[in-house]
Amino acid sequence: MKYKLSYYTIITDPIPNTNVCVVFGTKTAKAYNLDQKIIALLKEEDFDQIPLDIINNLIIAEIIVPKDLNELSEFCEKAKLDATAEDGYLHVTVMSSGNCQLGCSYCGQVHSKKKMEDDTVELIEKRLTHLFSSKPFSEFRISWFGGEPLMALNKMRLVNTFAKKISKSNDAIYRSHIVTNGLSLKSNIYEELAHEFNCTSIEITLDGIKEFHDTRRDTKAKEATFDLIFNNILSITNLKDYPINGCYIKIRCNVDDTNKEGVIPLIELLAENNLQDKVIFYTAPVYSWGNDAHLTNTKEEYAINEIDYLLKLHEVGFEINSIPQTKDVVCSAVTPNYELIDPNGKIFNCTEIPLVPMYGDEYLIGDLKDSFSEVKEYAERPYTKWYDEIQDKENGYWCTSCKILPLCGGRCPKSWKDGVPPCPSMKLNIEDRLMLANYLIQEDNLTETA
Repeated sequence: MKYKLSYYTIITDPIPNTNVCVVFGTKTAKAYNLDQKIIALLKEEDFDQIPLDIINNLIIAEIIVPKDLNELSEFCEKAKLDATAEDGYLHVTVMSSGNCQLGCSYCGQVHSKKKMEDDTVELIEKRLTHLFSSKPFSEFRISWFGGEPLMALNKMRLVNTFAKKISKSNDAIYRSHIVTNGLSLKSNIYEELAHEFNCTSIEITLDGIKEFHDTRRDTKAKEATFDLIFNNILSITNLKDYPINGCYIKIRCNVDDTNKEGVIPLIELLAENNLQDKVIFYTAPVYSWGNDAHLTNTKEEYAINEIDYLLKLHEVGFEINSIPQTKDVVCSAVTPNYELIDPNGKIFNCTEIPLVPMYGDEYLIGDLKDSFSEVKEYAERPYTKWYDEIQDKENGYWCTSCKILPLCGGRCPKSWKDGVPPCPSMKLNIEDRLMLANYLIQEDNLTETA
């Protein structure tokens, strides 16, 4: 069989003070350090001159692939199969509230005092009953979202009680996850989420230290929020049995030009409070949410700064993984067993659509008030033809010719539809990430032999 160098291969510059480069196959997220002489043969596809053991490893890593393989088609067809596989997994996002205490500058949602009504809760119960009767599910997950979901905790409790009941009667494992601003997340609420809601993770946003966070994530009445949120986090992580049932706190830091200087001080603050082994921390660039929030951020600068953030996290004792992993399915929107139910009972297949005025009902796939049993068929839903669309270069998606496609899957079909390319930072700093991984391995080796 004839072979070629995979298109989905990244080759770095030589590691400083060596003749070695990192060769990274994005189809498998496998990396190898190879001498420049081997690299030259690899680029020329002169495989006969490369030692057989190296060739075998590169074939396993899909860095070397069959000559006649259409790699884009292969990736997309496999992704379509993964996305539509009946794996027994049901995922429903419940937006219990359309309200939020915060008035974040970059948020695309328009909030109201709307909370989910009891009749909508009853319709959700009927919808879940219908879904479980339509096919067998072995695992059921609810993502609690808003607005701020904890502003309607009583409605969450009603839905959760039924979710546990129907899961048990169908022999399905039930878990949940919540995204919250953290203002109402007192220790007793955390304990309830961990014990009663089978919650496995709680995601909270801190946009830098106090002086940065409070200018971006203040309340609608312009009141500061950092101290309250941070103290809630400390109270929870200081519980003697934290993480209860494995329910960890994730801290997200949204970054743009206005708070980039507050990220490293935040990392240092987390470390000063001994949170390295208690929370998961990550940064993300501010993106368009039906608005122009992405214009406050320079992707190139964020990609550079992100490496500094990773280095600082490592320096203070956080566990990091600088090498991105493959993404089998781009997002829940392309899967048939995912639904989002908003506070009004409207059903969508994307979390970025509800409460955002510019979208209205354009991407609606159902409405519980019309029918709890009928929604748009999978093929008629938004974004479900994503993997076909990126194979056609006439559509103009950069994914068609991007070497990191297997790592991000296109990132966000909605953003592409909005005309805002959502390319992740790793597209710009993948070589730096690979170099960082090498540095950390060498550092660990030195530590072990010291």
